[in-house]
Amino acid sequence: MTAHSLISGVNVMTFRSFLMSMSQATRELHINVMSWRRSDGGSILFPLRNLILVKNITELQLLVQPTNRSESEDVVYILNSEVFVLIFVNITLNKLYFSSDLGKIPLLRKFVCGGWKDYDMSIALGTGLTYCSSLKELVIRQIVISIHEEIISFLSGIPYGIESLHLEAIPVTDEELIELLKKLYSLRNLFLIKLSRISPYGICKALFFLRELETFYCSVPVSDVVVQFFTNHSNIGNLRKITLLCTSGNHDHHVKKLSESFVQVHCSLHPSKKHWCRIVAQGRRTLWLETAKKTGFVNQY
Repeated sequence: MTAHSLISGVNVMTFRSFLMSMSQATRELHINVMSWRRSDGGSILFPLRNLILVKNITELQLLVQPTNRSESEDVVYILNSEVFVLIFVNITLNKLYFSSDLGKIPLLRKFVCGGWKDYDMSIALGTGLTYCSSLKELVIRQIVISIHEEIISFLSGIPYGIESLHLEAIPVTDEELIELLKKLYSLRNLFLIKLSRISPYGICKALFFLRELETFYCSVPVSDVVVQFFTNHSNIGNLRKITLLCTSGNHDHHVKKLSESFVQVHCSLHPSKKHWCRIVAQGRRTLWLETAKKTGFVNQY
């Protein structure tokens, strides 16, 4: 059983009592912290230190923005625990040194971060990620870079064994994307969003290394070169779904060629740029045929 509740404006002892009661009543506890300010102007971050007393928390989301050193220390205290598989931290105003925290969460499966402009945090993120051997899903979004060393640092820290990667609004280049994806041999899901410095060439070359990839989503405008890449059966391996924003070529031709590899292909025109189209292709045709042969009928994707 999973427990769901909404709590606001509580004191330390009340919150602690609630946590202990819920931990005894359920095998799995999910906690989402969507706000840290109480109606009386206080912070709920200090009471949240009691989270580490609960051993059966399986999911935690923290959407927090510390405004002073004390609040940052509360977040660090929480991150020092060893019971969480999902941490959602968005620090914009103060420094949180991931290098001393992330590695102390051995069960961490998913980490979502971003929204800052801070050299030390970016460097520390890279250091901390190197210790996250159990990490399977990583989301990095909207990090403003002042020195290029920052992006090299946190990209190089991404663990080899992750299965899902979401990069959004960070100044990664073709070369950096290629070098990163070369080592992510287990990657199954890749999301590239608002990456202004990568090209169709870089995308194709990077994807070539991802033989286990099943889902690819790209909001970066690409030419028909990328579409052609996906029409080559030797390139797509286990791929089951792609989403692209194509800026060139004939739309009907794209649909026809992709339909040779995918069961469902849909192309919709961009609302403001009529020569652009959003392509969604899903359901690998080879997998579809194998299923049909085994079951004696066609399963719809």
